[in-house]
Amino acid sequence: MFKKIIAPVVIGILTIAAIVLYFGLIIQIIPFLWLKIVIIVVLVCLAIAMVYVAVDRIREIKKEDIDDVVSKY
Repeated sequence: MFKKIIAPVVIGILTIAAIVLYFGLIIQIIPFLWLKIVIIVVLVCLAIAMVYVAVDRIREIKKEDIDDVVSKY
């Protein structure tokens, strides 16, 4: 079961890291403060969505394992 949970966690972390690096580079280039704030808000929203999707996927994996045990009988 734990092997199935590792993949969503790793993918989630890598995705958030890539988005942070990408937006971090963009923020360095943009001179306007208001635009930087908007980009940071978008970044936070994307990170929250990624965490929600990863948690939801982990719940599905746990539910599938329970359903597999019950369906054998």
